[in-house]
Amino acid sequence: MAQPELDQLRSIVQDSLGKHMYDNAIFFADKLVTMSGGAGDDVYLLCQAYVFTKQHRRALHVLRTTRLATSAARFRYLTAKCLAECQEWDECLDTLDEKALEAAAAAEADGGGGGKGHIGLHSSMLLLKGSVYESLENWPLAARHYCEALRAEPLNYEALHRLLSNHMLGADAQHVNFIVLTDCPCTSASLSPRISCSPAQLGTLTGYYESHQTIMEPYLVYWLPGCSSTTWRNP
Repeated sequence: MAQPELDQLRSIVQDSLGKHMYDNAIFFADKLVTMSGGAGDDVYLLCQAYVFTKQHRRALHVLRTTRLATSAARFRYLTAKCLAECQEWDECLDTLDEKALEAAAAAEADGGGGGKGHIGLHSSMLLLKGSVYESLENWPLAARHYCEALRAEPLNYEALHRLLSNHMLGADAQHVNFIVLTDCPCTSASLSPRISCSPAQLGTLTGYYESHQTIMEPYLVYWLPGCSSTTWRNP
């Protein structure tokens, strides 16, 4: 099929997804994968449509038969997401091993993902891995990965929300590598790793931090002696 016709089909699939016409998207995405010879972008569209309709095992089948399941960070994340939804915990954790996380972080550092207007795949992977550990009731590892997800992306609200709403920041703060706001005037250069938080991002997060001030402040004080809610809110 000629390229213009393939592009038109891709537009139909994307438009169908945007309008929540998932059956329509699946029908044309399936045809598109066949006609394009299994192009990566087309396989990804089809698998997204399956995920939106909670057909996670079908998505896994497509990812595996096309041999794209771990070919790139976005496919690896989608594979892991499907495995988590199917409660295949061990296989999901294997898919999100340290080597995969390091590769995703390196790709984003080289400009291959994340950035303005996007939540990077590295942070998303860490969040997903934390949620798997949470499902397994391994609270220390869940908290660790949520904190790492926040370091990788300060605007990953879900990671912060899970930390606080599940009371993962217990009294034994030594075992919780909590985030450090770089904009805080008390921040020590020796504390690493730290999140990189712009003034705009800090403003977005401040309201949430303030609403959980009584929970947050002990940990800010623990890591930053002399730091209080007043100093980090009003640098």
